[in-house]
Amino acid sequence: MKVPLLAVDLGGILLTDPTLGKFWTTIARGNARVEGAMRHAWFTDLRFSLENGDLDESEVWNRLSKIADLRPDVVRAAFLSGFSELPAGVAGVRACLARNIGVVLATNHYAPWLEIWEGEFDWFGELSGYYCSSEMRSRKPDVAYFEELKKPFPDSSIIFVDDDPKNVEAAIGAGIISIRGDSTGRWLAEAFEMWGIEA
Repeated sequence: MKVPLLAVDLGGILLTDPTLGKFWTTIARGNARVEGAMRHAWFTDLRFSLENGDLDESEVWNRLSKIADLRPDVVRAAFLSGFSELPAGVAGVRACLARNIGVVLATNHYAPWLEIWEGEFDWFGELSGYYCSSEMRSRKPDVAYFEELKKPFPDSSIIFVDDDPKNVEAAIGAGIISIRGDSTGRWLAEAFEMWGIEA
């Protein structure tokens, strides 16, 4: 019998994503042109290069700070302060841990940031591992990411939870049972049902 294992996305499931919130408006100080230029730089260039491990973090803040006319450390601090817990998702992780179900993080976020979150969120220290795109040199929804994700767990019944349908489809294509989740934590009941565990 295979052992249950939860592989869960970070942004949108467990933590908020500042790039989908007020970060841009705050840093641009209400200047729509600056905000648009920063968003364009992030979403068309910086984000993917950072997540693939092809770009050093300092280059991201340098580029954005030049657009915003702010110091790089100010931009970085504003960005990292924009992550906060999504209570329902965290409760789902805690429920799995309480039943001795292993939980690994499957994220496109930059690996060094995890040390920051380990100090902020106590449940980070209880996770069984981190699978970060910047270290794996491939990012969700690349099939290569999911092939690497499942390699260490041949004896596990992995359920992958992510809020991005493209990531869910790619994981299914790699042979991983997957659930499209959101901030409500409703994915937990579905995962327990798939594992045959009473909620």
